Amino acid sequence: MKKSSAFTLAEVLITLGIIGIVAAMTLPSLIAKYQNKILANQAKKSYSMLLNALNLTKVQMGGTDYSLVFTNDYSGTDSRHVATAKKILGNMRVLRYCGSKPGCFTPRIKKSHKEGNINSETLQLPNWATAILNDGTSIAINQYNYKRSDCYIEFENTNEDGEVIGTAKSKQCGAILIDVNGLKGPNQYGADIFSFVISPDKIRQYRGDLNSVLTSETFDYDPTIPDIFEQ
Repeated sequence: MKKSSAFTLAEVLITLGIIGIVAAMTLPSLIAKYQNKILANQAKKSYSMLLNALNLTKVQMGGTDYSLVFTNDYSGTDSRHVATAKKILGNMRVLRYCGSKPGCFTPRIKKSHKEGNINSETLQLPNWATAILNDGTSIAINQYNYKRSDCYIEFENTNEDGEVIGTAKSKQCGAILIDVNGLKGPNQYGADIFSFVISPDKIRQYRGDLNSVLTSETFDYDPTIPDIFEQ
């Protein structure tokens, strides 16, 4: 008689247990890499669309820099943020326009530890004009200057006691936020949200290290940061 060989139930269970342990150790890393790859591709596309829209608007306004993009004659009833946003968004494919009303951009943005000792900040919508683009990107636009074409903003200088000791001027036109996956999470600087300060002659990265995402698809954010409003 020929003796047939087979795995015992104990051997099968042990093998399945080992496979489960290996999967539990490797799957989170693989999933994170996959999610980061998706976010990186979305970030590249969103940033490219933003640059194209700003530069096209600049040409349409007949300007040599971004000053005229962030200048309004106030002949209408729109706020300065809405008036500027309409010019820029006119060169983007907009799925939904919210203006200064909620619904197009997350109202709470998570910050990493290195960007401050608070976990989250609230987007003050009256000071921003927002929209959702056809590809799912959310955008928020804020204008600093008021009835001027030279793009400047004044900052208050304070001492250690919080007392105002003077003001400083800076050549800045406004700020723009992009959330590359819209209202989806994690809604954190450096992950899916990046902010920029627009000066007359350049676009400066402010929060969220987009350079590392664009060049090496390396992200700098902390997924363990909780939302302060959920605590």
